[in-house]
Amino acid sequence: MYNKIKFIIALLLFVNFSLSAQTESLVNGKYNNKIIGWSMDVPAGWHIETSKDKAELFKRLEKTANHKLNDSGATQLISFSKGDNTGPMFRSMIEDSVSLANKGVKNLDDFTRNILTVLKKTYPSVKMDTKVQTLTVGSQDFRSIIYTRDGYTGVNQSIVAYRKGYLFTMTWFFDNVEDKTAIENAVLSSTFQ
Repeated sequence: MYNKIKFIIALLLFVNFSLSAQTESLVNGKYNNKIIGWSMDVPAGWHIETSKDKAELFKRLEKTANHKLNDSGATQLISFSKGDNTGPMFRSMIEDSVSLANKGVKNLDDFTRNILTVLKKTYPSVKMDTKVQTLTVGSQDFRSIIYTRDGYTGVNQSIVAYRKGYLFTMTWFFDNVEDKTAIENAVLSSTFQ
């Protein structure tokens, strides 16, 4: 009888684990996402953000932008930061390309224009310099958007690509050379299957 109970418990645990379908993992500082086939090492000394951290950031972004932001179609992937909430950070997300097409976003040029429009609406009275270029990470081509604001020491960069039916976005912010190097090394060393 005892062995039957152990077997049933083990079977339930196996079924429960199988149903949870592990699509992403973080082992020894290496993040893996099976959905888009992406792996990345998290730089040493950086804090991996929780869902609560991400929700608080989203509220702050809405306050800064002074309008309601819609992230309903987006799925947050790995995010990490260093220092306080205003310090250097890295964030990544995917959004289903079908839902984007329903919003009028059909290609990377559309999405790039949308990002630039949101930036101008968010900071209407601030002079902002933007640069758009192509960047290849591993085997994946991205559209890179680098933007800086007058009177602000930090630099922001977003890179976007369509991958396996999703729009994949990585965004990072840095305000010193060491953090820039750590984030860029992590991004440029990431791999795609």
